[in-house]
Amino acid sequence: GTVLPGQDSAIDVTFAPTKDCTVMDHKLVCKVTNGRTYTVNVTATAAAPNVSLSWKEYDFGPVFLQSAASSSPTSTSGSTSPVDLTMINRDKTSLAVDCLFDNKDFLEVDVSSFVLQSGEKKDIRVTFAPRESVTYQETITFSLNDLTTVAVLVKGEGTTPKIEVLTKQVRFGVLRIGEKKEVEVRVACRSKVATAISL
Repeated sequence: GTVLPGQDSAIDVTFAPTKDCTVMDHKLVCKVTNGRTYTVNVTATAAAPNVSLSWKEYDFGPVFLQSAASSSPTSTSGSTSPVDLTMINRDKTSLAVDCLFDNKDFLEVDVSSFVLQSGEKKDIRVTFAPRESVTYQETITFSLNDLTTVAVLVKGEGTTPKIEVLTKQVRFGVLRIGEKKEVEVRVACRSKVATAISL
């Protein structure tokens, strides 16, 4: 470039790393035509955002099929199936997070974009509600500062209740008025998940 007499000129130096790296005393040489040569030492360090996740892979296991109107999918423990993914920003600066996953009818993430301050944590709710008796596997990806990504793997299986009544007939016999008699009715759970029943 050219600098006019009595004027100042700025030279922009851009550091755009694509991975973790360190630049130590890299020399930039500025030569003036028919004049002096100037040397500038450049030092820089690049590191991916320091973020931690409470899990990298989660398996919901077998979960009963859910209708589109259902609001409480159940898991093997009988409770609702949503689980929290905790993200912690361990950097000294704030972190802009974007969830790149598009919610589906069987898997939903309750955030889209948010900012994590240094040392702050956020619980991200992940809900699995299968619609078919198949095995599911999805990757949920988060963009960090629009520069890098982290991802978690979610698995699960859709299943249906299967109960077999082993007692085919119940006979109380003849009872007097006021008498009480109990008869055992045997049932067997053939489901992959503990199943609630009522008679």
